[in-house]
Amino acid sequence: YLKFLVFVFLFGVSFYTLHDLKEKYYPRPIRRDSFEFIKAKKEIIDYIYQDVHGKKFGVFVYTPPVYDYPYEYLFGWYGRKKYGYLPNKSKTGIFYLIIEPDSERPWGAKGWLETVIKEGRVVFDKTFPSGLRLQKRTGDLII
Repeated sequence: YLKFLVFVFLFGVSFYTLHDLKEKYYPRPIRRDSFEFIKAKKEIIDYIYQDVHGKKFGVFVYTPPVYDYPYEYLFGWYGRKKYGYLPNKSKTGIFYLIIEPDSERPWGAKGWLETVIKEGRVVFDKTFPSGLRLQKRTGDLII
């Protein structure tokens, strides 16, 4: 029985240690799509539509996971339903940049702004209480 108990003890300690090491070096991603964060995204969308007063506009999104599907979905479902039209993906005229905070790579948004989104003159740059940042820019052609 003693050998069996020692084996079970060592197996348990090894399992716990490996699990702890895994969490330390490969942590689970932080879930941000809670109800509060979706509410914050809808607040940004409402703010944009109210700011443009029915004019055409473009939207570009920086998110830490790179893919902006949640915003495409919210604009397609919520924006179209409430305001009747969708933004485009053009850097001419009025366009907005939605920037989600990234605690793991805080320099990521800065690099995105300096390389991918260089065009346009900044009209305003606002950070909401949720941490989402919104930038309004105007391109070379006003629509």
